[in-house]
Amino acid sequence: MENYERVEVKTRHELRQWLKQHHHSQKQSIWLMTYKKHSPHYLPYDHMVEEALCFGGLTVSKKKLTKIDPDISCRHVVPRVFGRRPIKNGSKNSCNKRK
Repeated sequence: MENYERVEVKTRHELRQWLKQHHHSQKQSIWLMTYKKHSPHYLPYDHMVEEALCFGGLTVSKKKLTKIDPDISCRHVVPRVFGRRPIKNGSKNSCNKRK
C-alpha cells in the first residue's frame, strides 16, 4: 500500500465535510477508509463516488486492510486530471450538489 494519507470516515456527511475542507489543498491521492456492510457505519460505494466526483476526485481501486482492521476497506481516491492540470471543481451538475 502506497504511503498516501489515510482518511477514515463513518458517514457520508463526514466524507463531505472532509472534502469541503481539503479538496483545494489536497494534491495527492488518499486512501479513503470506510467500514464494511456489516458495520453500522457502512458507507455505500455509490455515495463515495458521488461525493468524490462532486469535489473533483475519482475512486479507482479497493484494498483490503485485514492487518489493520478486518471491518475496514480502503479505496484509492485520486484527483481527476485533465491533461496534467488537476480539475479543481467537479462538473456543473455535481457542483450544484455541493451547496
